[in-house]
Amino acid sequence: FGQWAPYRVPTVRVGDAAAPCRDTRAASCPVPGHPCLSGIDPDQVVDALRTLTVGGGGR
Repeated sequence: FGQWAPYRVPTVRVGDAAAPCRDTRAASCPVPGHPCLSGIDPDQVVDALRTLTVGGGGR
């Protein structure tokens, strides 16, 4: 994940980092059911957004 993230841009990882599709670098998920995303709770997304907007003026 870290090696493909944008340089010096804040990021938060959500989802299953050990999902079967993790090493494919595919533009479209090759694994049915999107296992890396299907278990994400909406509260995790909200928490990630809050983390990214701390000190960012809430834009």
